[in-house]
Amino acid sequence: MPTLPAPTAPQIPTHKRISSLKFGVFAPSDIQKLAELQCTTHLLHETTTPTTVPNGLLDARMGVSEKMAICETCGMTLQDCAGHFGYIQLALPVFHVGYLTTVIKILQQVCTTERRVRLHESDREEKAREGSKTIALNAFTDHPI
Repeated sequence: MPTLPAPTAPQIPTHKRISSLKFGVFAPSDIQKLAELQCTTHLLHETTTPTTVPNGLLDARMGVSEKMAICETCGMTLQDCAGHFGYIQLALPVFHVGYLTTVIKILQQVCTTERRVRLHESDREEKAREGSKTIALNAFTDHPI
């Protein structure tokens, strides 16, 4: 019985490989530019009818939730509309709990006395040799602070 060659992984062309991903947080002004509307009321529906409240949390400009309804922003149905977002203007800034641990770890890497990033001597020398003017703060460092 002839043996079959071992399967090989398909070769991905170099120009199609993902070299990096970058995640970030939008600035408040960017959020306002990208949003379809500012939500100004906490009401979901009119008190006497099932229609949504304009500028409310279920405003039809943010997408639809019924099969045959039409989105007021893109004109598509539930099946085709990915949805749009609005924003709520808060009186004071708030912390995003999802980022809190990371922010604390980053802040712990900054010396408050010298106002410099805390680096081990070997890392500092390596950055100096590279001529690096910027230092990426690694919030998940293995180095003790």
